[in-house]
Amino acid sequence: MSIKKYKITADNSITDGLYQFSNNRSKLANNGAADSLELFSLYASGSDAYRSRILLNFSTENIIQDRQKNLLPSEGNVKFFLNLYNVAHEQTLARDFYASILPISSSWDEGYGLDLDLRTDIGQTGSIGYGSNWIWRTKEGNSYAWNQEGGDFIYQYEKNYHFKTGLEDLSIDVTNIIEDQIKNIIPRNGIAIKISGSYEDGSRQEDYYTKRFSARSSEYFYKVPTINAYWEEQIKDDRGEFYYSSDSLSPADNSGSIYFFNKKDGILTDVYNNPTIYVKILNSDNQILIDNITVEKINTGSYKAQLALSGSEEEDLKDVWYSSNKIYYTGVINAKSRQFEDSLTNDEYVFSITNIKQKYDSQETALFKIFSRKKNWNPNIYKIANTQLNSLKFNNLYYKITRIIDNSTVLDYGIEPIKYTKCGYDKNGNFFNIDMSMFEPGYMYEISLMLLVDDQKNEIKDKFKFKVE
Repeated sequence: MSIKKYKITADNSITDGLYQFSNNRSKLANNGAADSLELFSLYASGSDAYRSRILLNFSTENIIQDRQKNLLPSEGNVKFFLNLYNVAHEQTLARDFYASILPISSSWDEGYGLDLDLRTDIGQTGSIGYGSNWIWRTKEGNSYAWNQEGGDFIYQYEKNYHFKTGLEDLSIDVTNIIEDQIKNIIPRNGIAIKISGSYEDGSRQEDYYTKRFSARSSEYFYKVPTINAYWEEQIKDDRGEFYYSSDSLSPADNSGSIYFFNKKDGILTDVYNNPTIYVKILNSDNQILIDNITVEKINTGSYKAQLALSGSEEEDLKDVWYSSNKIYYTGVINAKSRQFEDSLTNDEYVFSITNIKQKYDSQETALFKIFSRKKNWNPNIYKIANTQLNSLKFNNLYYKITRIIDNSTVLDYGIEPIKYTKCGYDKNGNFFNIDMSMFEPGYMYEISLMLLVDDQKNEIKDKFKFKVE
């Protein structure tokens, strides 16, 4: 699983804009339960601009728990993106402006206000009411105002996002904010969005009215704001088909990976006392071919070694994982000589997902195993009966998922900036994991596969359907 979504747990639009048909500012208005979030700046001649800003919060604790459960990679191996989705509306549209995305330094309450247009719902007013607004942020036994009207922010983390047409969704990397909130370097009070600097303060003497996004209370499942965690599948295990080095390939292309998974009752567990582990490779006569290969711990109980092999004879080699006089695991590497093509004809392949089910529960995480072979491969009856049919493995295979009823893309091919829908592989072939809670229940979905070769997308004709309940 290389993508995980965390829904926003609280959101609000706070504003100091004027009430309709009035010269009074709506600084006490609360919109915490509205189905849209609003961002604007209106130039006011001779005075400050009228503004609306967005407050968002999420469960940092859930992210921490998922990392502890090995559902998320460690820091440096995962990117977090804030994602909001445009809402079409009948009012004028804010165009060609920059928005600032930055962490909130003070705690705040969401509130129950619904009236985003007339702003008739009042939030906190000193010791009365509930819900953040332009002046007040929370009520915790006593009332608490913002240190500065309009919200308290940590500007050292400020990021900018350009809206050219005003119709864009927002998707921005907030990894450093999330990681520093996880480590309690900055408070865990969420993230704010405001129009940036001179675009907001009126000095440009221009209006940027109005930009709206779907709120967490939106009726549209795929439009609610989220923090998305993206990472590239780390398991790419070559032990089932490890090729000897070739002079025609680069050192990187000649290198392969093997893995050791330390499990107790099916649960990944670190090797006791966290020793420094090495790998040595032995041939069929137990002669050492390579020794002292450095091992990298990639996650709890998961260990990886990177190596290159010299040779030409196809044979099964042993990989021994050890520390001092202790041996933790001995595996088998199927070593082969690489065969090169003498034709420019591109091979065609047939793919199947061997363990796909018709229905999945929305709370489960599903593993999809992919079997692939060359299209014109025709083994004889003897070979079928006496040989285990091994799947091909691809280092450039991606998946996409669409909802069948409207052919809408729910999860696109993740290529840049993170290859988050790139399939992993082991000795049994390619695979990927999916958290089914990302899909709206009650619908049929379709999996597409694509091979990326020299930046050219080659989509596979085979499609695979399933339903989420």
